[in-house]
Amino acid sequence: MAQQAATTNAASGGRFTLGIGLSHKPIIEGMFGMSYEHPARHMKEYLEVLAPALRNEKVDYQGKLYGAHGQIQCRSRSPCPLVVAALGERMLELAGTHADGTITWMTGPKTLEEHIIPKIRAAATRAGRPEPRIVAGVPTAIVTDLMLPGRASTRGMAMYGKLASHRGMLDREGAGGLPASPWWGMKRICGSRFSACGISA
Repeated sequence: MAQQAATTNAASGGRFTLGIGLSHKPIIEGMFGMSYEHPARHMKEYLEVLAPALRNEKVDYQGKLYGAHGQIQCRSRSPCPLVVAALGERMLELAGTHADGTITWMTGPKTLEEHIIPKIRAAATRAGRPEPRIVAGVPTAIVTDLMLPGRASTRGMAMYGKLASHRGMLDREGAGGLPASPWWGMKRICGSRFSACGISA
């Protein structure tokens, strides 16, 4: 993956960012038949191989889950940026320590301001890394009927309220359910708030 990402970054003139995440237990175990035990440890070892490889450094690593010895071959003006999907404290610590930032999904302004941003910035500071990039993915709909996105979310995105990591963020935001979440019909308000926090939305 490091070789592919670095090659894509070089070919695009440094405009590519690699984003990775853990997915969710129902998908990893239910669909793929793989173990989802110790996901944070899995990500830690993965990052300890991937991050230096993306910086074109020689990797000599042996963990419990991963081992890698070598160096990718790709000339680029700058390393390929890496962001990690992180919501919980342990994942935010890993993202701030090893990556260039995080990318979230359906995490509201309050939770970003009070939880995501402070935790990942503190981790980056402890690791001596630059201020991390925060990319906030939010459901967006351009409609004339402001009730339509809420009704659509009930059908299309209700599953996220049942996943532990997203449920925790919705609870922090004070959103009882997706249709009641605070993003619908608030592009101007939320957009300015995201921008004020330094977030790419």
